[in-house]
Amino acid sequence: KNLDIKALIGQSFAVDQNAWKGTATITKFNFGSTSINKGYPQIKLTATSAGLVLDGTIHNVLAEIYLDGKSWWNPSATAEATASSLNVKGTIKVSVSSSGTVKATTSNVTVKLNNLKVKVKDGWGFLVNWLIGLFNSSITKLLQDTLQGQISSAIDGPLGTALQAFALDQTFTLPGFFGAPATAMKLTSSLQTLTSYGPSGGLGGGIKLGLKAALTSNKKVPYKILGSVKRRSCLKTYQTYAKMPRKSSMEIAMHLDLANQMFTSLWQAGGLKLKVPTESLLSVDLTPYQVSDVSVDAQFLLPPLVSDCTPSGEPEIQLGDVQLDVKAKLSGEPVILRVYMSAAAGVKLVAEPGPTGKTIGLQMSPPHLLESDVDSVLLAGKQAPISTQAFFQQLLPLVAGQLIGLFQGTLASIPLPELDLSLLATSIPKGTVLAIDVQSVYSKPGNVHADGKVK
Repeated sequence: KNLDIKALIGQSFAVDQNAWKGTATITKFNFGSTSINKGYPQIKLTATSAGLVLDGTIHNVLAEIYLDGKSWWNPSATAEATASSLNVKGTIKVSVSSSGTVKATTSNVTVKLNNLKVKVKDGWGFLVNWLIGLFNSSITKLLQDTLQGQISSAIDGPLGTALQAFALDQTFTLPGFFGAPATAMKLTSSLQTLTSYGPSGGLGGGIKLGLKAALTSNKKVPYKILGSVKRRSCLKTYQTYAKMPRKSSMEIAMHLDLANQMFTSLWQAGGLKLKVPTESLLSVDLTPYQVSDVSVDAQFLLPPLVSDCTPSGEPEIQLGDVQLDVKAKLSGEPVILRVYMSAAAGVKLVAEPGPTGKTIGLQMSPPHLLESDVDSVLLAGKQAPISTQAFFQQLLPLVAGQLIGLFQGTLASIPLPELDLSLLATSIPKGTVLAIDVQSVYSKPGNVHADGKVK
């Protein structure tokens, strides 16, 4: 829609052909039919290994040319040419610099006029065949040069900007658990690789973008932050790269390192410092034992870890060094049971509704490992008697199991990138995006995948 093909009007060129010398000037250039693509040119981009192949069609072309002869034997005349369509072909090569800037360059533009007809208005009918030759040579060359410039202006810059917009730079919020504050997370990314490929082996062509990304948050815990754990190919000698199946219109892969950065960010911002009330913990009435006001303060001394370096190769979440202060009243006296707990549970990947569409959701299954170690039991600020310690140690598995059970379900949702189509042309309304309509979410070594349709 941004193509200004009427820029051809007023362009002139010298003609010295078949003993006719003079100047030809384009005085009119119209195209389009409201019955075909609302009168706008039709443009299709096809991915190949050499770049994007542009194939465009401009329908119902009408051009008027004034031929200014320089003598009586070189008569002046006005000619009108019509063509059912003008086919435009070219190649757009797309690359990304070391700084993450995308550059698109149009080249090798060719044009072809279909069903060309020429009519001379001033009675010089003998010029018709010569003018057809002129259109298929000089004027076609002028069309090619003009359209290459117009396509470069209308497509190259906006296409590069739009592809670069896949490099997300945004802040999103994860809600806190049980009184913990919500965590504002900063996601930054930059493009590292960009490859176009053609159809092969029954699979479609497309563009593959490789991004370097990081998630972080403001530090609010007193611990020294060493950073999130890297997968390191499960300590093997190879590096795991995402292998895209190339069976869906749009496919996204996220490395587990980024998921662990998200959990580390949640942890360091205090999002895993919890206060769990009695009603969320126990379904058993302890009042016959003179126990009341049970609550738990939980602090994760280490961030949770998602790993697929497991015997089955399936991802699981591992919780280590969770400090629990189980607080209660025994016969009206305060009791504090300090416990250190570890757990491991499978992770299920799902497509979850988000504010602007579906996201990748990480859901925790029931734990297959739950271990705890009692550090101390205090009664009224002093070490409790053996009988009191034994009672609360028997209570511990119930409390720990209930606590872990509270985390089952969705732990976090990860937003997915979108292409802002308004960057392609000013005529496209703001907020018009090309996004993935997630159909399936699954894991492969080192990565979480989301496949779906384009919406």
